[in-house]
Amino acid sequence: MKIVILMAIWQRPEVLRLVLDSFKVQKIDFDLKFVFVVSPEDPFIDEIMDILNEFVPQDDILHFVESKNLGLGKKHNEGVKYAFENLEFDYLMNTGSDDVINLKELLKGYSDYINSGAKLIGYTGCYISEFGKDEVFSVISSNPRRTVGAGRLIHYSVIEKIMRMNKFLYHPHLNRGLDGNSADNILRYARVRPKVINDIAPIIDVKSEVNINSYEKFGNISEKQEFTFKQFIKKLK
Repeated sequence: MKIVILMAIWQRPEVLRLVLDSFKVQKIDFDLKFVFVVSPEDPFIDEIMDILNEFVPQDDILHFVESKNLGLGKKHNEGVKYAFENLEFDYLMNTGSDDVINLKELLKGYSDYINSGAKLIGYTGCYISEFGKDEVFSVISSNPRRTVGAGRLIHYSVIEKIMRMNKFLYHPHLNRGLDGNSADNILRYARVRPKVINDIAPIIDVKSEVNINSYEKFGNISEKQEFTFKQFIKKLK
């Protein structure tokens, strides 16, 4: 199986390093490539590029797209377009530069749907934690038919149909609500509904001062977990 992870990056180099280090320690037994969308006007661009270039030595695994910071939807669309035009893949996974993902457990949860050829797969919840702290909370969507964007798999055929129609997967000017917006566009243009796993994905969304959705927004409505952030990281190895 071939998967492309798409990640738009803006500031937070310390969180990015944490996320990329979490990928490094995992044993990957499938074809995995990364498309990083960066903004040249990012005040931390030099540090970010240093971190990305240290990530993995194989040039064919890492791909870079430059995009001005004029909307997260626009940056995601440009990353999707690059992946479609330049890479071979079965699924595209669009995730944040602040998401620590246990890929083995995530794909294990998806396995039945993947084997049946599902076009859009996701969980309804994930974990959250504040950068530099060890407490972990869970948060789940109030809509059982909506998946979180982190770790969601979109099949190549869905991307192809939308691109052939000259449509956008994401509204280019949106910074919030991208998960629901893209799901609506996938239904509108590709006639695909998600295969939903009503559970918490093995993903921790690391919140920091630079976040569209703050840690505090979720902390009051989520359930504290018995395990810690350090224990989650330890299980990745």
